[in-house]
Amino acid sequence: MKTNRKSGSYAGWLALAFTFMIAGWGGIYYWITHMHPTAWARLVFGGLWGMALLGTAWPVMLALNQRIAHTAPPGRIWRQSGWLALFGLLAAWLQMNRALTPALGVTIAGILGLLELLFVLRAHEATRHQETNHDE
Repeated sequence: MKTNRKSGSYAGWLALAFTFMIAGWGGIYYWITHMHPTAWARLVFGGLWGMALLGTAWPVMLALNQRIAHTAPPGRIWRQSGWLALFGLLAAWLQMNRALTPALGVTIAGILGLLELLFVLRAHEATRHQETNHDE
């Protein structure tokens, strides 16, 4: 799938993100209203919560990448959405155990942000290296 910003090539990816979003939030609604809290219910809730966050974060990350970076490969957007979903899962799990504090939340967010920065810098450096090799 070509990732030209002007071609509208994100339609398939957006459809997938909206499918994740609807399945996740719909599943959470059903699970909360129809299931009893058991160990399995927590695991299923975690999966649905991650799916809902991943699908909800994808359009937001697409908009931010197009606004700031002007180029947005779908892999980068999925990875950034995954970081947000992972942060939401960790925060929910820590909150269930009453272990989430503001300092811990900021620390986790900072670590995930630094990991993403390293991935973006690595991709940028690889692109710059390819451009210099083509110029020679």
